[in-house]
Amino acid sequence: MADITLKYLTELTAATSVDANDLIHINQGGNDRSVTASVLRAFMINAIYPVGVTLFFATNQNPNNLFPNTRWQRINGYGRTIRLANEAMSDVLETGGSDSVTLSVDNIPSHSHGFSGNTSSYDHGTRTTSTNGNHNHGIEHRVNNYANSTGGNDVMKTGGGTTFYTKDSGEHSHTVQIGSHSHSFSGTTGSTGGGQSFITKNEYINLIAWYRVS
Repeated sequence: MADITLKYLTELTAATSVDANDLIHINQGGNDRSVTASVLRAFMINAIYPVGVTLFFATNQNPNNLFPNTRWQRINGYGRTIRLANEAMSDVLETGGSDSVTLSVDNIPSHSHGFSGNTSSYDHGTRTTSTNGNHNHGIEHRVNNYANSTGGNDVMKTGGGTTFYTKDSGEHSHTVQIGSHSHSFSGTTGSTGGGQSFITKNEYINLIAWYRVS
């Protein structure tokens, strides 16, 4: 191509398509050479998409059909996100994780729930006891008479006694002043919770992923 001028190239009829066996002129080290379109295409594919590269598609495409003489495998990871491999690359294509998780007691900090408060203030006012009926109380008082016998010992000579009674007070009641007051209380709530799993999935968009294996 060294002897082909730019004017000559611009005067050529432009090709609207290229077949695999079409020849394309190239210059290698100042020497004119020809190469088929398929060879040039394979060179470009290998340069742009080396083995191990991953492609994402937003339409249903198969790179095995798009790039002849190459082999691609679809990444089996429906619903999965991408995570970078370690520096040694020993965990490439490993899978793990979950879209949902269930917390256990060991997953949350140790804690308790305390509460305290006061009852509302209420004035019970003055309360009256019930009446018990008319009544009195008896007290028995006994007086003993003693005489001195000839033997010098005191002996009971006569005996008798009198019972006294308190005065009837009639039916009556008593009042008790309770007054306004409240009570403080405190304690710990009971356990609760159902242990159901919850979704940890972030917002996402689905794409098709293939990687080249050869």
